[in-house]
Amino acid sequence: MLEGLYPPRALRDTAMKALTGSGNIFGVDGGERARFIKENAFPIYDSADHDVLFVLGCQGGNSPEVQPVVVATAKLLDAAGIKWGVMPEEQCWGEGLLHGGGLMEDWPLWAQDRIEFLTDTLGGNQQAAILTICPHCRDTIKTQYKAFGADFSNVRLHTPYLANLVKSGRLDLEPKPLTAAIHTPCKVFHNDEEAEMVGLLRSAGVTLQNPESSAAAFPTTCCGGGGGGFLWDSPAKVNQKRWDQIQATGLKNVVTGCPGCHRMLGVMKDEESSIVDVSTVLAERLAEG
Repeated sequence: MLEGLYPPRALRDTAMKALTGSGNIFGVDGGERARFIKENAFPIYDSADHDVLFVLGCQGGNSPEVQPVVVATAKLLDAAGIKWGVMPEEQCWGEGLLHGGGLMEDWPLWAQDRIEFLTDTLGGNQQAAILTICPHCRDTIKTQYKAFGADFSNVRLHTPYLANLVKSGRLDLEPKPLTAAIHTPCKVFHNDEEAEMVGLLRSAGVTLQNPESSAAAFPTTCCGGGGGGFLWDSPAKVNQKRWDQIQATGLKNVVTGCPGCHRMLGVMKDEESSIVDVSTVLAERLAEG
């Protein structure tokens, strides 16, 4: 009865081996992330010199499809005068595999190790500001680590963080017209942040169409990547169903705000369609001078 709902044990074990062997869900060595940081001259975080720790996550640090989102976000932070930095090394924070069932036995040790590492990085201050482009990383660090006594309460997702920078006047945009379908990530919707995401895009000149066709609110449908779904090829094909909904709008441009959604929908799209993150849209509309 549960067939198609949960990853087979063999697939969970494969993902677990990739994680423990490399420190990330893709199973690639740290050289890719190190190269990415070096090529873009990202500053290395120092708790004495920087105001924000930019957590890249597995996808932001290692996925070629998502790395441009990190670059765009970095550009926006610089434009707003934010003092930020990244970690020279970063391992998976564990959300995907925990919810996928592959880390249940080892989760306490994994979480405690990550908590200690992050606390040391922040100079012992768990209240220091943390920014990420991944709603799943935010949920893990801010919410799931609480069970182990941690209190990283100042973890922000990039979309509401950038919205605040625009509202406060620290980030100046030049609106340019774009009509796009919006895919609101589940964790953005559940945290009541979809209105900020929509407002931010509209302030950049984007006309949005919601696949659910609701004029009063912006409900969403999962891309299929939640609960570790991005680790396996589910027979349910949730991402295909979601992509079909988006395609029904007739629009070729799709905007989202989660690297998991970006990847899950990206494997479904045709060559004529494009999927971009909120940060990418904003970076293309930064006011000159």
